[in-house]
Amino acid sequence: MLDAANTVGSRPAPVASAADFVAELRRLRAWVGRLSLRELSKIAERRRLADGGRTELLPPSTTSEVLAGKRLPRLPRLEFVESYVAGCLSAGKVDEAQIEIELAHWRELWRSLAEPSTAPACEPVAVRPRPRLSAWLVLAAVFLSGGGLGVAGTQWWNGRQPAAGSLAAAASPDACAGPDTPVPAGRDIVGPTPAWWVNDTTIPLHSAGLAFDAEVRPGTQRAGDVVIVKNVQLVQGRHYALAFTASTDRPTTVKVRAQDNEQPYYYPSIDRDFPVDANPCRHVYAFVGGKTSSHSELTFQVGGHPDPFRLAVSGVALVDQDG
Repeated sequence: MLDAANTVGSRPAPVASAADFVAELRRLRAWVGRLSLRELSKIAERRRLADGGRTELLPPSTTSEVLAGKRLPRLPRLEFVESYVAGCLSAGKVDEAQIEIELAHWRELWRSLAEPSTAPACEPVAVRPRPRLSAWLVLAAVFLSGGGLGVAGTQWWNGRQPAAGSLAAAASPDACAGPDTPVPAGRDIVGPTPAWWVNDTTIPLHSAGLAFDAEVRPGTQRAGDVVIVKNVQLVQGRHYALAFTASTDRPTTVKVRAQDNEQPYYYPSIDRDFPVDANPCRHVYAFVGGKTSSHSELTFQVGGHPDPFRLAVSGVALVDQDG
């Protein structure tokens, strides 16, 4: 089993094109050693069984086409990259905790190539342009009873079908609920695994089940430059409630998003900025799933601040109210 120091060679070098990215994927396989595509496919199958179907399968023919550059100039899909990198590292006897750390480097590089370079610097993330629709319906703010907490839930409709990216709006003031505020009834889709991870591995992150604390450094430009992530699965059109308790050692604002992570955009089902300070505050938001994806992400975006701070988040629940 390799330790963290020995896995540095598995990390991708900075590249500027999809072709160079694919070359880094080939280099990773060579770094592992004698690893056939059939063996890699079997590893992906085992990982898929272990994680409940989240790992993408790696048919040898598909992997061969990607590595040969036959699908360029398109980037490989992020799901393929995650499965391929994890499979290679697993073949190299890297432990699961270290695999997740190494995956963060690959995700960060993939996103740097996938995000449009022309996005304005002030935008936290790239957002898919909405198509022109014949009918739009805005559902007004929804208020949860019990505790008096107002929750805004705006859903966009195209005819009778919810358009991809139904977005919870910040129409109501962000109230601070008490620690005993109940989570709406439903099936909680957030579990203790997979663990929280951060796209910037220079950020100290301590994760324990449904809680984490992070020491956020200054010097980044946008909220989306530093992102703390837990992978989830969302279904388009289903109603969800998100709850968590947050505090910091310095008053600031944090962005919480549930979003898909497919190229070239990260379209949100909820996008909410909330104030946070030393007083632990419970937040509860309602939203509608904007896109069916087994590779969605629940994210806390904490970049773009002039001063360092320590963020603590606990009691995270993401409830499928239709489940």
